[in-house]
Amino acid sequence: MAKPSAFRILSVLDNRAQKKLLTYLQSKFFSNSKELAPLFKGWQSLKGKPLDKEMIFAKAKPQRKFNKRDWYLLVSRLQAATESFLSIRHFEEDKAQQQLSLLRSLRELQLPAFFERVFRQTKKTAKKEQRAEARHLLWEYQLELEYYDYIASPKRGERTNLQEVTDKLDHFFMAEKLRHACLAHSRWLANQEEYSIRYLDAILADLEDRPELFKVPAIVMYASCYQAIAEGGEEEDFRRLRRVLEHFRDNFPAAEIRDVYLLAINFCIRAMNQGRPEFIAETQALYQESLAGGYLLEDGQLPSSTFTNIVALGLKLENYAGIATFIQTYAKDLPGPERESVVYFNLARLYHAQEEYEASLRAILQVDTKEPFLYLGAKSLQVRIFVELEEWDALDSLLDQLRVYLQRKSDLGYRGDSYRLLLHFCRRLRQLIPGDRAARQQLRSEIVDAPSFAEKEWFLTRVLVDG
Repeated sequence: MAKPSAFRILSVLDNRAQKKLLTYLQSKFFSNSKELAPLFKGWQSLKGKPLDKEMIFAKAKPQRKFNKRDWYLLVSRLQAATESFLSIRHFEEDKAQQQLSLLRSLRELQLPAFFERVFRQTKKTAKKEQRAEARHLLWEYQLELEYYDYIASPKRGERTNLQEVTDKLDHFFMAEKLRHACLAHSRWLANQEEYSIRYLDAILADLEDRPELFKVPAIVMYASCYQAIAEGGEEEDFRRLRRVLEHFRDNFPAAEIRDVYLLAINFCIRAMNQGRPEFIAETQALYQESLAGGYLLEDGQLPSSTFTNIVALGLKLENYAGIATFIQTYAKDLPGPERESVVYFNLARLYHAQEEYEASLRAILQVDTKEPFLYLGAKSLQVRIFVELEEWDALDSLLDQLRVYLQRKSDLGYRGDSYRLLLHFCRRLRQLIPGDRAARQQLRSEIVDAPSFAEKEWFLTRVLVDG
């Protein structure tokens, strides 16, 4: 039987949070029940051991005999109190929302002098902080709305700030829609998820008609990102995004800037895969900036895909010592479940680049994963090694495995197409007759024309062998 929800929530709180929760449960201001703190302390005394309902119940109600009805009522009240504590803790950390609540209270208490003083101080502090994210625009709208309600209250005939209210709402709406459009593009690239972002065409048209909107940092950030990356803009659009990113990145939360950096990096990687080597240096600069700023960490962890892409770039630049150091330094930051497989896969790539084929194959054998792209990446590296060592029987067997796997996985998007091209061109390479220059030239032309083929550069070198 599953644990009650209350105890599942409690089990993920760290020691500091649990101490604060106990203080909360013991406070008469927040809780009028004397039973919840002993109940919580009884749970703590278990220290991870199986749930002992009767023992915990006895801590909370020492004079009562255990019964299920009272037990579930107690647990339900503990869960409600815990959820209230989590809400209050979050509110305590959000100074901006505290200011809005204070203004609302002062307005409702009809204390105009206090209201105006707090309002001025709040705007002054916000201007000094220079926060630029879309959610801050929402807060600015809510702030102006509080002031509107204050001005427009009964017996006040002066002009209102309704224009500021509606402008702030427009700015938030436009910035957040553009941000969602960028995120939708990112989700499409990663998982082929499709989303309909309504009003986007109207927003883009409005931006053309009203260039003053580009004075709003959140709008210029996400409009530049969308136009350069999601719309597949020209190199000039990408350069504008780089300038905007460099200028405003310190004014946005790290999580939002991470999304923009990852989109920009993905754009560069696809450009490299399409045969545009000028984006190698650009990708390196983006990785260096985002690593130095800590933007690539998600909840303190470095995503496996990001780790792998950084290794790929280092291998392109033949910076083998740097990549070995990177793997050793950042391996601990990888997510736990896939950490070992990701490390071995990237070590295999490093050994392969240094032509240490036996070491590479041994590392590949340690890659044990159900994650599709990690599995396919390891197998494609194995394909390259078998070709380079001319292990044709082993290659044929491996290609059959890959063919069956790709038939089962039909939702891999453009990266799945790249692996299917790998199979196709491997078969074609095996069929070449030594000395048949015409056939080799035909295959070379097909490889050059193939879109989104990650192994294009390597394959072209193999076609020239014996040619």
